[in-house]
Amino acid sequence: MSDTPGSGNCGGGPQRRRIVRARRPPASLSPCPSAPPPPAAAGALSDVGEDRPSQEATGPAPDEAKERDWMLFAADAERRIPDEVLFREPEREECPLCFLPMPEEQLTSYQDCCGQVVCDGCTFGMTVATLERKGDVEGDACPFCREPVCCPDGERLERLKRWMKMGDGKAFRRMAFAYANGTYGLPTSQTKALEMHLRAGELGCAAGYHSAANAYFYGQGVEVDEEKGVLYWELAAMGGFAAARGMLGGIEAALGDTERAMRHCMIGVKSGSQNSLEVVKKLYMNGQVAKEEYAMALRAYQTHREETRSETREGYASAMRAYGYDA
Repeated sequence: MSDTPGSGNCGGGPQRRRIVRARRPPASLSPCPSAPPPPAAAGALSDVGEDRPSQEATGPAPDEAKERDWMLFAADAERRIPDEVLFREPEREECPLCFLPMPEEQLTSYQDCCGQVVCDGCTFGMTVATLERKGDVEGDACPFCREPVCCPDGERLERLKRWMKMGDGKAFRRMAFAYANGTYGLPTSQTKALEMHLRAGELGCAAGYHSAANAYFYGQGVEVDEEKGVLYWELAAMGGFAAARGMLGGIEAALGDTERAMRHCMIGVKSGSQNSLEVVKKLYMNGQVAKEEYAMALRAYQTHREETRSETREGYASAMRAYGYDA
């Protein structure tokens, strides 16, 4: 399955499916800002033994509420996401330890002890330091709060439930993976996983919307709904999940809108999105963008790689390659 829908046929329609342009989200996904959240997410905590966090306790500050309206509901008077919102470049998230821009999500770790997301370079550095000091990693600690990272599944589940009750979107995403894979003693349920991903997105974890988009667009555990899929990729992209830009760029390229494809992909490559770069490369090879535009995308991608590089991150990547993983 391609990571860029239709990108293998950038000059025309996709080969395997009709890709729709989701400019008008379904009414059920686009309530007015005063409406309750979507039903799928409203009871997301009920099956893990917690009540939904109150709006008073976890709702956004007044200055953030207006901005988040687009993230939650993605609708103006015509139920459309305006281009000035859709194509706004997101703020970069930094690792709370090394203060470098965060790498791709797969190179980060959510710490359920303290609710922090730390780059794998810092986690690797902590592990190396423990090895040098103690000769082994038994009793290895969280690189941020120094709590033990190894604990029984039951304790991990309780930790996640605590953060979920406090409205931590990344904890909901972690719980989504637990349901998807049947870990922590939970039953395997793609339906519950999707609910958790959607709730994660509502709470500001853009990666949750990205996973929901994959589920709807490709029919992973749910009936195919391409409009919902594209909508959730748009929400994920607006929230700063770089890979979603590549997905949207691939769709726009397949629809023949090179200008919009490039707008998505240039935002994506600036944030290190490799699939965005692949879309630009295909557009260039098909003669749809100039060599200078492709070179600009390459430079932007390389600049991000340089800005996110560190000695410990390079050490982690080397260690993963030594074990046969691509990092």
